[in-house]
Amino acid sequence: MFSQQLRIPGPTPVPPRVQRAMNHDMVGHRDEETKQLIHSIQPLLPPIFGTKQDVIIIESSGTGALETAAVNMASAGDEVLVAVTGAFGDRFAAICEAHQFKTHRLNTTWGKLAARMS
Repeated sequence: MFSQQLRIPGPTPVPPRVQRAMNHDMVGHRDEETKQLIHSIQPLLPPIFGTKQDVIIIESSGTGALETAAVNMASAGDEVLVAVTGAFGDRFAAICEAHQFKTHRLNTTWGKLAARMS
């Protein structure tokens, strides 16, 4: 029987300035403030990632990020394998299918894939 364990490095001390920042209103990923923030930090990212190339920040929902990943890894007609353990795997497979990738779904129950592959 599969037993879930919470494996986190906590408790983690949160600096007071971070606690104060959490008291502010959230900024949406489509807000002008986010756009300005991204433009200000984007030029600072290449050295952090160890590259001289541009680092692209995906300013979208999670689904937008999944689609970005899909269309940058394969083209129509390419074969892809998607592990579907829940809603996000199913969504990723649907995105691949919509882009006409030859999509193979590995459907499994959450928590079972790691056991099968080890």
